[in-house]
Amino acid sequence: MLNNKSSYKIKIGSTHVGYMRIKPKITKENKQLIMFLEVLKNSKKIPDGSANRTYEWLQKRIYSYSSSEITILVDLSMDYPPRVRTMLGSLVEDKYSNEAFKLEKTLKNNTHYSIGYIAEKFAKRDKWRLKFETTRKDN
Repeated sequence: MLNNKSSYKIKIGSTHVGYMRIKPKITKENKQLIMFLEVLKNSKKIPDGSANRTYEWLQKRIYSYSSSEITILVDLSMDYPPRVRTMLGSLVEDKYSNEAFKLEKTLKNNTHYSIGYIAEKFAKRDKWRLKFETTRKDN
């Protein structure tokens, strides 16, 4: 669960519920956009088998948003890590080049962004310096 106050965990019956504090102010109007950014933020946790479905879902959502929603999404993404902005830039570049340019200006030139298995699905991963790396350490 996301909130703007603090991070904490509670137990309701046998279910553990975690609340995560996020910077952007959550409103009724931007809740869906913030959830989209949270999916991007947590991309390293997406298992290999569902990376394809997740990427297709991301693309479908991007194409369903209006131009004004994309502008809000880009503005909200400024409160997220650079890897989120680079993935968003790659997703919006074809349809919203001005918004992609805004995102590109916020990124360091020589930094590569590790985003997990889903990196293989991004067609412009080289341009946006997206790289495949899992959070799991193999021995």
